[in-house]
Amino acid sequence: MPASSQGMSRHIRQREFVENLIRTIETAEEGGRRLDSVVSYLLGEGDADTDAIIDLIVEEGYPLEVSSEVLDADVPPFSTSLDAKLPGENVVLTMYASRKGQWMAIHRSSDGKDSVAWARTECLARRAAALKGKWAQTKVLAEIARGVAGEDGPQNSEQEDASGEDDRENPWKILF
Repeated sequence: MPASSQGMSRHIRQREFVENLIRTIETAEEGGRRLDSVVSYLLGEGDADTDAIIDLIVEEGYPLEVSSEVLDADVPPFSTSLDAKLPGENVVLTMYASRKGQWMAIHRSSDGKDSVAWARTECLARRAAALKGKWAQTKVLAEIARGVAGEDGPQNSEQEDASGEDDRENPWKILF
């Protein structure tokens, strides 16, 4: 398999892992060490041996349940304690909806965008909203990086206009 398709395949598996984790947090009845361990791994806070094992499990595409079984490290209680915030977590509102029997949390990213999550407990709602916000921001930053690197744009010779100027320096072009 070519290197570019291997990288794309890895990126897809990582995306699926993150999206599955967020979905799992939103649908969990309660928090616990299993969820905390997977969140800790995702944040890069695990030990090297555990991270290597989980990397292999994620690479092979095993489900989240298998990944969480392998983890047995001492991790912060992200899913059971209001005090165990994720790095960059900025929850601006939480509210309990009695008709739904769930908590809602809104995380505001540094770019001002809000991410909303619903879950059975306030802790789970806060962590899901924060992960959604961080994940959305990561995707945007990846898109910007790809654009800056020129992966999606035309190659050098096509980017020069008749005057010989390079459009990558000036994205605005006036056409008459």
